[in-house]
Amino acid sequence: MPNPITLRPRTVRVRAPRDLLFQMLSHFGRGGIPGADGESSKILSRDGNALVVEFKTKSLFATYTTIEQVRLYPPERIEFTHLSGPLAYAEEWFALDIVDSVDSLDSVDGLDSLDSVDGLDSLDIVDSVDSLDSVDGLDSLDSVGGVDSLDSLDSVDSVDSLDSVDSLDSVGGVDGGRVDAPHTNLTHGGKFVWRETPVIGRLVGLLYARPVYERTLRLHMARIKAAAEARASRSRVFPRG
Repeated sequence: MPNPITLRPRTVRVRAPRDLLFQMLSHFGRGGIPGADGESSKILSRDGNALVVEFKTKSLFATYTTIEQVRLYPPERIEFTHLSGPLAYAEEWFALDIVDSVDSLDSVDGLDSLDSVDGLDSLDIVDSVDSLDSVDGLDSLDSVGGVDSLDSLDSVDSVDSLDSVDSLDSVGGVDGGRVDAPHTNLTHGGKFVWRETPVIGRLVGLLYARPVYERTLRLHMARIKAAAEARASRSRVFPRG
């Protein structure tokens, strides 16, 4: 097998507490996030924090199925290992870090607006690569509950509630009439092999598959950010500053 191609780490600052965000990321099999129509997940087996999850992702031409081994490290990290699907090999992870001090919440990678993600409408035009739209584990953001309004998304459907967050200790205090809500840095990283063919597989992986993969991640993480912040803004337990 060729050496894996590394995905460049990407961090999004989310105006929501870490416990809420982790719950959304790990809530498999409960619907879909706004804007991710056609995507779903199903738990095939579970042993504590070790799961095997089937993800379905709808592209322009077909629906692709992947099976991932998922390991949860609450509330800090989620890891995914590709077991079967369109890629020869893939490992990915999400890390969630509490932000101690926040100077500017709107300056991280321009992800406050989905409109800044360029070229995503055309990602599905190559059959052999459009399966990269199924970024590991992102289907698992299936549980954004009670979202009424997301300014950067066209439509929001009613989905399951996430009112069962256990930890309430991270709610910020009130200073001068302003609620200082918790904030979380969500970081994604990983590596993959597109095909096992040593030269062609790596060349296509570097020149085409990785850019498509990373652009798709931008879209997914923008959706995560928008959905989590909308959820936090409605929550009496987790207010957003």
